Amino acid sequence: MRKAEIKKLLEKYIEGNLNKDEFQKVNNFLKNGLHSEIWEEVINDQSWPAPGDRLDDISKYNLLNRIIHSNRKSFNKWVRVQSVINYAAVLVMIVGLSWSLYHHSSQQQNDRSLDVAYVEKINEKGRKTTFNLPDGTIVKLNSSSKLKFPLYFSGNKREVMLEGEAFFEVVRDESNPFIIRSGNIITTVLGTSFNIKAHQESDNIQVAVVSGKVKVESISENSEAGNEKSVLLTQNKKAVYEKNKASLTTSILEEEDIAWKDGIILFKNANEADVVRKLEEWYNVRFSIQNQGNENWDLTAKFKNETLEHTLRVIGHQIGFTFGIEEKNVSIKYQ
Repeated sequence: MRKAEIKKLLEKYIEGNLNKDEFQKVNNFLKNGLHSEIWEEVINDQSWPAPGDRLDDISKYNLLNRIIHSNRKSFNKWVRVQSVINYAAVLVMIVGLSWSLYHHSSQQQNDRSLDVAYVEKINEKGRKTTFNLPDGTIVKLNSSSKLKFPLYFSGNKREVMLEGEAFFEVVRDESNPFIIRSGNIITTVLGTSFNIKAHQESDNIQVAVVSGKVKVESISENSEAGNEKSVLLTQNKKAVYEKNKASLTTSILEEEDIAWKDGIILFKNANEADVVRKLEEWYNVRFSIQNQGNENWDLTAKFKNETLEHTLRVIGHQIGFTFGIEEKNVSIKYQ
């Protein structure tokens, strides 16, 4: 079956327009165990719904793992199960890929070169999501962030790639450490909860531990003499990696380091630029300042799950400005 025909059939499946013969073709295709590279191309095609948006339920990943690790469950049986649970058709594609990978690997158990397909969960500005990884680890992904992870973890480690900020509650598994790659930093854990902030445009990367213990390593080759290459963080400690110096330093975790995960915007002695930048990121809006004012706001404030209008009303009263909101544009005028 040609790839163009496969895509057309899968698109019809998503729309619920497959007839009996077409469904059998899709079923046969899944059973044939096509290579993961082709599956990735189909799943990641721009015309498809983002797969990350369809995988937010804990039960979906749990079901996926049960299928992957059990050679007694056929694809047809899973189709009957998923029809009862009413999961999205994109998950059918992903499970089909996982089934074919497992089927192939069961025939070649000693072949460790088998590629595993990956899922990318991407959040734009103003969007935050919570979802589970295949091992049950809970991830809270902040806005303007991306997490890349395999459809299932294999071998003796669980490894993911992060750009941006995320809070992890890792399922403990001493025989399979959990590893996060974020720029020049590798964070290794067995089971704990912690936050990583690693935006590409930022001058530093931060790892903050809420519970448990993590190891943070610098893999930069530009590290200055005397700089730490790795640190061990325990509860309520954080590490900051400065990119220009390739240095690691540790300090005490503060509320503002992890407040976002609970829907809290926290400002501490913040100036105009700091507040505008955070609000633009949080609410996915763009600010314009209509006149000159005191840019050194020195704002200390805390908001939890508040609307943009309420937040601006409180800040405007404290700083001394009026504002207007038109769609995604916010204008500020100093009094």
